[in-house]
Amino acid sequence: MREFLLMLVAAVLLLLLAVPVVVGRCVWLMVAGQPRGAAPTGELLRGYFMQVAIGLDQAGGSMLYGTEDYTVSTWSWELANQGNRAASWLVVVIDSLFGTGHCLRSWQNEISYAQQEKEELRQLLEKHRRLEEQHAHATD
Repeated sequence: MREFLLMLVAAVLLLLLAVPVVVGRCVWLMVAGQPRGAAPTGELLRGYFMQVAIGLDQAGGSMLYGTEDYTVSTWSWELANQGNRAASWLVVVIDSLFGTGHCLRSWQNEISYAQQEKEELRQLLEKHRRLEEQHAHATD
């Protein structure tokens, strides 16, 4: 119970710090406008809000599950599939707020992103190996 209260206090403090920053950024975009050729202010704000929402979601995932870079939705789905009852309830709540299948799609996106990073790393290692072979043949 003590850990839950500490996490709740941390979440409230995070929101109290984030709200003035978000409001300030929105006011700045509306007052200062955007550079020539940039997206309209509405599009800038939508993109900004999406990035802030993802950041807060990842911070929530860090507070709830103790791991960075994964959202509450992703970890809730992962743990629910491992039989965690509390996470299963959280999946129901999140899906009811953001649409049926939200947590599953979040988890699938995370898996897809991880596979993409793995493939990029494999390609870089292969390129590095070829360059080392070329260098070894050139020095022979």
